[in-house]
Amino acid sequence: MSAPSDDLLQHVIKENEELHFELKDLQYLIQVKEEELASLKVSAQKIAELQSRLEVNIYEMEQMRHQLQDAQHQASGALKREQSLEDELTQNVSVEKSYYELKDKYSSTQSALEDVYKEMDEAVKVYKDIAQLNSRIAELESSLELIQMDNQFLKEELQQYRILSSEHNQSSK
Repeated sequence: MSAPSDDLLQHVIKENEELHFELKDLQYLIQVKEEELASLKVSAQKIAELQSRLEVNIYEMEQMRHQLQDAQHQASGALKREQSLEDELTQNVSVEKSYYELKDKYSSTQSALEDVYKEMDEAVKVYKDIAQLNSRIAELESSLELIQMDNQFLKEELQQYRILSSEHNQSSK
């Protein structure tokens, strides 16, 4: 009877060691996922900064649009007040130059806005990845709890087996 119990004990010890290695693997995976989560948090912070820049760019674009409207209104009023062809010509050149500068700024801002939209699309993907990682972490934590419960159960069974074996050995004497 000693040989089968030794085999069982060796089997339980081996399984316990395997569970220990699995636990280390799970802990490593959790550490990796935590590092990924930290990286994703940094990405989320960058997204917030980009959102702020986008709002500033939109505000500046609105200001430029108002300036363009104001410049066009001033040009219209100046044309009515100016009698001289030279003054009208000079004003038109000035307004046209301002218009093209504002148009260039608008185009530049529009490009920047498109870039921000692309970055926001990427941010949405990052948020989805975070959600998937959080789900995976929850799965891993659940698996870890199950392994810990199995390990505890095996410890209790081993303890009961030792008690029974000890009682059996004492009663045999």
